[in-house]
Amino acid sequence: MKKRLIISLIIFIISIAILTTLCIVVRKNNLDPLQVDVWARDLAYNTRGEKGGFNYWFWRIFTEFGDLYGIAVLCVLMLIYTKLDYRFMIFLLGLIIQVFLNAAFKGVYQRPRPDAEMWWMFEKSTSFPSGHSTSVGFMSPFIIYLFLITEKNKKITIPVVAVFSLIFFIVPISRIVLGVHYFTDCVAGLALGLSTAAVFMALTAVFIEYNILQKPILPMIFKKKNKEED
Repeated sequence: MKKRLIISLIIFIISIAILTTLCIVVRKNNLDPLQVDVWARDLAYNTRGEKGGFNYWFWRIFTEFGDLYGIAVLCVLMLIYTKLDYRFMIFLLGLIIQVFLNAAFKGVYQRPRPDAEMWWMFEKSTSFPSGHSTSVGFMSPFIIYLFLITEKNKKITIPVVAVFSLIFFIVPISRIVLGVHYFTDCVAGLALGLSTAAVFMALTAVFIEYNILQKPILPMIFKKKNKEED
């Protein structure tokens, strides 16, 4: 457990350092786009092609992994896989907390989004940090960590690690390509999500070490229901 806690602590410190730096720099720049934001935005706009083409649908579909519908589907899959044990409870709690943290940062910073004329999808909230990036910044590392330490079947673990590693990078990129976020919004979102994931990675290690809520709840519920019917 000690090794896992140290790894979680290192991830947390690095993520918080990145997030804090970006918060300071963005605020000092009066919430205006930084030079790196301008460079990333221009690169994305110059290479994305026409709206309605292949690139549009490619990025539009992948961005949904960080949206409400993608998260809802993932929660259902996690519930089925874990059978409602401690892993799902920790995952769900972390997911809820990262949503509130992102909303708090957005409320404090109130950074305007990029020019709406370049949007490839409609968004209502403010820009900093990216909510989609925060979500995948939490979900991807946490799920990868969860499968690496609790799933013994490599035929399951390897595809899961590969898919969520891809999602971790491709969703933030999609937000820039779709024109609804700056580069710094997405990096800050990843850092916020990753720092949250680090806390819940440590919590997972504690649950495993002290054998807390190890038994799946769903089978117990169905077993009790069957007994009552009998």
